[in-house]
Amino acid sequence: MTLPTQSAVLTAIPYMASLGAWRQWMALRLGGDSVADAWVCVARGMRPRDLCRAIVAGAHGQSDLLLSAAIEGGAGVVKRGRPERWTLSGHDRWRERHLRALEAAYGSAPYFQHLYPQLCEAMASAPDGSPFLHLAWLIHEECARFIGIEEILPQIASLPADDFRRRIWSADRKMHLYAERAFLDVIFRKGKESVLTLI
Repeated sequence: MTLPTQSAVLTAIPYMASLGAWRQWMALRLGGDSVADAWVCVARGMRPRDLCRAIVAGAHGQSDLLLSAAIEGGAGVVKRGRPERWTLSGHDRWRERHLRALEAAYGSAPYFQHLYPQLCEAMASAPDGSPFLHLAWLIHEECARFIGIEEILPQIASLPADDFRRRIWSADRKMHLYAERAFLDVIFRKGKESVLTLI
């Protein structure tokens, strides 16, 4: 698992990106942007602190949880932006807490065990002091690989544009989707069908 080598340098990508962010990314990909270019454009519209945060469902129907990746130097470093310079901290064993939160919320979901081991591996592959972008990219790469997004992209691109809005509205109502939650929320529940929530 490596950082992208497209035309753009990856300077920003959200941690456990939300369904809403993935939808923006998909629209940019369908418009011809590279994987990295699309994430950089999505990130430009986000506050720096939101790049290292993710919202997931609470366990047993409790309120949603806000998970924050620990950045070396804390809030002051994050506030100044420049995620390409952020490094991960080991503060408060946050990786373990995030993985436990995912397991508590989604452990019984149909596709949880299909992706969770790869997320654990991604967390382990980004130790303290490693670049934040490395971890965010690994998570994106695992999600994209699992749902087969690059293989299906040409088929999606052939759909009429006005179909997208209808499909998204319909999917949200039928599947009880929350655009602010991490896209993992959908993947754990819907597996490869999750790609349909992006178009």
